[in-house]
Amino acid sequence: MRIIAGTAKGRRVNSVKNDHTRPTSDRVKEALFNILGYPLNSFKVLDLFAGTGNLGLEALSRGAQKTVFVDLDHECYQVIKKNIADLGFKQKSVVLKKDCLQFIKDANEEFDIILMDPPYNISNINEYIYEIFNSKILSEEGVIVVEHDNSFKSEIEPSDKRKYGQTYLSFYKWLDYKGA
Repeated sequence: MRIIAGTAKGRRVNSVKNDHTRPTSDRVKEALFNILGYPLNSFKVLDLFAGTGNLGLEALSRGAQKTVFVDLDHECYQVIKKNIADLGFKQKSVVLKKDCLQFIKDANEEFDIILMDPPYNISNINEYIYEIFNSKILSEEGVIVVEHDNSFKSEIEPSDKRKYGQTYLSFYKWLDYKGA
């Protein structure tokens, strides 16, 4: 895995060696950030189920003001910290070893982009999306991006949905939630 664009373009991202962490492919990551736009100056990003930190690190490389990485897995937590240090993003990063749903419930900060790349076998993704909207941690103009497979059935109609092989990206905004 490498950073695709920005200040850390071409730099390697360390991976996690376990069976439950699935890094986002470069193709999907590039498409995601092309949709979000560039640069991401002044944006605050939340990377839930961060894994290696691949998505949040890409956001920082593309100019995000700050990224908060959240993952409960100890190995992921360690790899994210190493990747942040290796890429020189310590000043713009916060890494938390915490349950993602609990983080959402406890958060008292607003984010412009919330990236969710949960394990595909997780059954309660809708609960996370509802909790994000109800907790008001998404800025008024913000977006939630959920990476998932075709087994995920969203209870809220996303504002945009894209397919890349077996991977889907669904984009949610406040208007989607208010219309539900």
